[in-house]
Amino acid sequence: MKQDPLRFGIIGTSNIADIPRAPALQRVAGVTLWSVLSREHARAEQFARKHGAMSPHPAYSDLSDFLSDPQLQAVIITSPDNLHGQHILQRARAGKHVLVEKSLVTSHEEGAEIISACRKRDVKLGVSMHLRWHAAHRKLHPLILEDGVLGKLRHIRI
Repeated sequence: MKQDPLRFGIIGTSNIADIPRAPALQRVAGVTLWSVLSREHARAEQFARKHGAMSPHPAYSDLSDFLSDPQLQAVIITSPDNLHGQHILQRARAGKHVLVEKSLVTSHEEGAEIISACRKRDVKLGVSMHLRWHAAHRKLHPLILEDGVLGKLRHIRI
């Protein structure tokens, strides 16, 4: 029996949402772009049309309305970093899975609150680190950490 696709919403209509994220949803079997949230309703409508959002009401400018859709199953968050915490917490408390662009949040305390909320609701939380396995990064790793070619590692700030 054919299973319905996993319905994703996208919060934010920035370039990261427009260029890699929404097109990726179109290429992956078993998932679909369901709806879009933007601060500007017209921008959400344009984005939803461009990327073929499947919801009968695909465009939102109000976060509460967007999150109240019972058909929405998972969210990709591409909003500004300072809004990530608010957006993740609301989705986690609703029991919806989240993929968020880096950075996760802007403070350790907010991160701890998010992790706790996700664990309580058994919500899957992922942070998109699209360059983590980039060829240049893979080449630098042994030069820094294993061979010491670039000197001794003294500090990493994350």
